[in-house]
Amino acid sequence: MNSPNTPPTDPFADDLAEGKIFRDLDLRGGEISERVFRDCTFSNVTFAEARLRDCRFEDCIVRLSDWTMAKVYGTAMRGVKFEGSKLMGIDWSDGHRSLDASFMECVLDYSSFARIDLRKCAFQDCRMLEVNFSEANLTEADFSGSNLDRSRFQRTNLSRANLAGATNLLFNPSENKVKGAVISLDAAVGIVAAMGMTVSGFGDVPKRHREP
Repeated sequence: MNSPNTPPTDPFADDLAEGKIFRDLDLRGGEISERVFRDCTFSNVTFAEARLRDCRFEDCIVRLSDWTMAKVYGTAMRGVKFEGSKLMGIDWSDGHRSLDASFMECVLDYSSFARIDLRKCAFQDCRMLEVNFSEANLTEADFSGSNLDRSRFQRTNLSRANLAGATNLLFNPSENKVKGAVISLDAAVGIVAAMGMTVSGFGDVPKRHREP
């Protein structure tokens, strides 16, 4: 049995796990190397501060799990769905340069997706405080309902991205590719204000006409 201070051993017996369900596992601080997970479900599995080295997740579901501060060295994601999970402080750029995943109702605060190909990725109803998207490709990505407070977009490709339902969105259009991107009126006004301009009539209190 492991002592409280000893990282857990690798619980996956085979190099390939296919169609399996992993539930209620605590792999905090452990190391998983060179494993392939195909069509698997992870439910309430803790990978917090774990090291995932050269692993591959294909068509998997990660539900109600905690990956806070996990390391994803050389790890690839293809068709992975994250649902209701904590994924804070992960540097996804340590993995493959292309990330094929969707995130639904997840917490992604303080993570980095810098220089990653995220085309058509969905970030729906997520909390994404201070996330780094510098030089990422977010073409046709979907941020519906997500909080992007203080997230960074620099030299980012936001072409045809759906940002209409995102909150606390702020970026400099001149520093990013934005052709075809959709944003809300509130976001547009905030971006204009950050550039030192105002939108005439927006938010003005109409003057009342005096009674004759």
